[in-house]
Amino acid sequence: MVREGEPYRVEMAEGFKPFRRDIAWLDAEEASILPFRASLEFASGDANWGYRLRLGLLPIGGRDMQRIAEAMAARLPE
Repeated sequence: MVREGEPYRVEMAEGFKPFRRDIAWLDAEEASILPFRASLEFASGDANWGYRLRLGLLPIGGRDMQRIAEAMAARLPE
């Protein structure tokens, strides 16, 4: 989950300073997205859905977030 606060720049290499956001990571187990990918709003009907993840933050709706959390045995904050 994205933490509160503004994006900030981090120098990863000389001349390469991407923006970053702080993340609150949850305890979870690895899980394949393949069994339920078609039921996710952000992925269904788009053969190239994963490419959008490379472009930065991707809004994920509550229903999708709950489905992913269940698959990964993660507990979402209230």
